[in-house]
Amino acid sequence: MKAYEMLVENLNKCPGNQMRDTEIREIETEDLEAYVKSLHKDKKMSVDKEVMNDGSVVFHLDLSGTLIRYTFTEI
Repeated sequence: MKAYEMLVENLNKCPGNQMRDTEIREIETEDLEAYVKSLHKDKKMSVDKEVMNDGSVVFHLDLSGTLIRYTFTEI
């Protein structure tokens, strides 16, 4: 399995609060997309995947108006 540093950003849409809730974890997985979907398996979501020039992988999730961004960097 590959090891990744995962940055989780909960993007707050409230105009009075522009701060992000962030968390950093180390995870191991073979399939990043399946891993992200498993974190929210009971929720309706749209997922956009983006591969950055530095090799990191970013998933943009919209969970019925709640926006979350996952950034994975291989360790």
